[in-house]
Amino acid sequence: MSGLEPARAAEWLRAGLAGRGAGALAARLGDDPTEVSHQVSSSPACFPVYSVAKPWIATALVQQADEGKLSLDDPVARWHPEVPGAETFTVRQLLGHRAGLRDYGALPAYHQALADHPGRAWTREEYGQHTWSQGLQSPPGETFAYSNPGYRLAQEIAAQVDGCDVAEVLRRRILQPLALEHTFALESPADYGRLERGVSTRLATDGDLRDVRESMDPGWVFHATLGSTAGECVRVLAALAGGDLVSPEGLAAMTELRPIGFAAPPSVEPSYGLGLMGDRRSPHGPIFGHNGGGPGYTASVFHAAEHPAGPLTVAVLCAVEAGDAAESILRHVMQELAPT
Repeated sequence: MSGLEPARAAEWLRAGLAGRGAGALAARLGDDPTEVSHQVSSSPACFPVYSVAKPWIATALVQQADEGKLSLDDPVARWHPEVPGAETFTVRQLLGHRAGLRDYGALPAYHQALADHPGRAWTREEYGQHTWSQGLQSPPGETFAYSNPGYRLAQEIAAQVDGCDVAEVLRRRILQPLALEHTFALESPADYGRLERGVSTRLATDGDLRDVRESMDPGWVFHATLGSTAGECVRVLAALAGGDLVSPEGLAAMTELRPIGFAAPPSVEPSYGLGLMGDRRSPHGPIFGHNGGGPGYTASVFHAAEHPAGPLTVAVLCAVEAGDAAESILRHVMQELAPT
């Protein structure tokens, strides 16, 4: 466990946060199950993980495919006949952001509505009007196009297949088997009370700082998100990488990283599998995991199977709105743990 001492973890985390807000770091090196965590706040420190939930949603669907309840090559129209073009793209393409679906992240209307009424999210119908009802932006399978609405459709498929809501799907399939005690679905404003304080300039038209916990309807994260700790995020990704959550075939499908076709520093070869972003040419060998970010918070969780120090999984969760805050700390940790 050399290099994972709590004092060093605290130093790396505090330096990366630079006084901007609370944060937590966890890492697992090699086969040793010990996790080293540090948080500049209460214990355990919970944060919204935003798009770090995407690998969890993808894992649930791959498990369902392993069980024969669906095929990753089924057309999405099997569950979503109301979505224009859904007969032309598959579950696999949905999970890999290659269905050709639109996103709302770059829409001025989304950000204006978020600032105008942060406590009242768009309805499913409103999201649809701004995204999938506009038609596909590219033919399925041709190009990578990140789509949060695509992951809303994915989690609804998982819920239909298991006959319960997505929170229960994830509880049965991931939280309960891994004995996660501090991970929970963010389904109502009351759930934000369990999180570390995070502030945002995006929740008011005047640009003033607002406490996300007191202002934001979780429905503004359309694909659904979770609150969790850095340690539990490490446990999920390490379990997935170790083959404890899906079959070998399922894991191979999830980790078949395809270049996204455009630069995304600091990745050398930014790529995406099924619910997993990655870099096959990172300085630490192939890595996969996911970043997350939104009002008030950022998150980054990655696994490096061929790290020079041994198989390494790191998670950083921050109550810092800067988009690269968590990933920058995570990359620093991976570099510091590399033998000199």
